[in-house]
Amino acid sequence: PPTAVSINFCLYMVNAQELALKLRRKIKGSVPLEKVTDFYPVRKLFSNGVEGHSSLMGFTLIEFIMVIVIMGILVTLAMPRFEVYYEIKLQAAAKRLASDIRYVQSAAISKHTDTRIVFDDIHNSYQASYYDTVSGSWQPIQDPFTRLDLTRDFNTDSQYKRIDITSVDINTTDTLKFNWWGTPRDGNDSDLTNEGSVGLAYKGGSITIKVIPQTGKVNIE
Repeated sequence: PPTAVSINFCLYMVNAQELALKLRRKIKGSVPLEKVTDFYPVRKLFSNGVEGHSSLMGFTLIEFIMVIVIMGILVTLAMPRFEVYYEIKLQAAAKRLASDIRYVQSAAISKHTDTRIVFDDIHNSYQASYYDTVSGSWQPIQDPFTRLDLTRDFNTDSQYKRIDITSVDINTTDTLKFNWWGTPRDGNDSDLTNEGSVGLAYKGGSITIKVIPQTGKVNIE
């Protein structure tokens, strides 16, 4: 723990200072103080360069110890705040994914064609597309906010960076499709028989996005 490290460090500093002072008394000025303390991290913290006198430069050793201890306490108190931040970031990524799934489902109904989201749990990304009946190929779906292709890369996205896609199970496939009725299907064009799921993780926390068969309702658990 930070406080234990701080206390151990302070004790080391005290022992180093005492040893340096004993060495200085023993040699009685034959070697400059800076040489005596040259091997200790406190060599610049004390010494006024005068034989038989020593003083801390700017603050006392007790003040220095108090600063270290206070810093350790502050670090300990700040740790729970970081955990809250991690949870908020993970929740935001899950809500973003759930929103994208709902949008892809609505795009299938509005475009009157099949749509899909292909997940890549190795590269922590996914992309959405629709089937263009004219060209007979899959075309990117535009993000309604950015007007760019609807893709998410958690490895490079500044807002969701380092979010991990830990698992994808859409009837054992990595693709979630919707027909023009909005019915959820897997990558083999079969209707979902079980809940489809996508797992996300960040800094020890985890969350699962589930898609309900038939309705395509999205839940965050």
